[in-house]
Amino acid sequence: MKGNGGPVAKVAFLGLLTNVMLGLMKGLAGWTLNSAVLVADASHSITDTLGDILTLFCLCKAQKRPSPEYPFGYGKLEAVGTVVISIMYLLSSVGIGLHSCSQLLVFLPESLLYYVQLWIAALSSMLAVHDDHGHSHSHYHHESLVDPKALVFVFIGIVVKEALFRYTRKVARTSRSSVLEASAYHHHIEGMSAIASFIAIAGSWYGLTLLDPLGGLVLALINGREALSLLVSSLQQLCDHSVSLDTLRAIEAAMDEAETSTNLQQKHPLFTWDEVKAVNSGPSIIAYVRLRFERDVLLADALATEQFVRKSVQSAYPAVRIPD
Repeated sequence: MKGNGGPVAKVAFLGLLTNVMLGLMKGLAGWTLNSAVLVADASHSITDTLGDILTLFCLCKAQKRPSPEYPFGYGKLEAVGTVVISIMYLLSSVGIGLHSCSQLLVFLPESLLYYVQLWIAALSSMLAVHDDHGHSHSHYHHESLVDPKALVFVFIGIVVKEALFRYTRKVARTSRSSVLEASAYHHHIEGMSAIASFIAIAGSWYGLTLLDPLGGLVLALINGREALSLLVSSLQQLCDHSVSLDTLRAIEAAMDEAETSTNLQQKHPLFTWDEVKAVNSGPSIIAYVRLRFERDVLLADALATEQFVRKSVQSAYPAVRIPD
């Protein structure tokens, strides 16, 4: 992550600061306007700072140089952080979905109601999801005739979270930071959840109670899918899953260019290469390449060629690191 550490850490800190500011703003507005939705969202924004702190810790740790204890660097800590954050967001999405289903029960025929209630109660007890728990995004609680000024603060939260999501995702993909991308999608989850809060408050004025749980269920499915995708990719990285075929082809193209350059310059002994293997390690890619020389090549010349190849590949593909 060399060269990207500053911007990446700044974005993570911006997310932390935004959650604190939104939490204070919504908390004060909720208390003033008598809005349980805003108070619940404020509590959730404050507790989300734990995820932001974890993101900052993983980002800072992953930037450390390799050491004798960790010769390949600390990049895998990003994957560990992403796994933890993805599980948090996945459980949060499940909680939202279960709560939305429980709100939809009143619209079911009585013949099905009893069995569905048993199923949801069993799942809720397994996941420790409670209707009055703030981290289940309790904006789904019904509240009647809330001051319409509360919609202004919810709308501000939607705009801020969506803007932060787009900016954070852009930096995460540029810097190849999985934990920052997980944080970005959490901002997106919060923005979508704020839309459900908006519907809950507005619907209380028009009696459209069905829209709130339906919207919550759709959002839970969308957000849960994103969280599950991040979780799977992070677990694959921890298990040293190979990079994508396109990335592997790009590394091979860089190796071909280095071989051609060596043949033209004639400063280093000729070589061939094979068996390119590459895995993700946080923002970096660790590649293993076998070079083959003629029998009469001196060890010092072979090592010098190896260094030349390493620099050539990293020049063409900066994210790649070829261990000594």
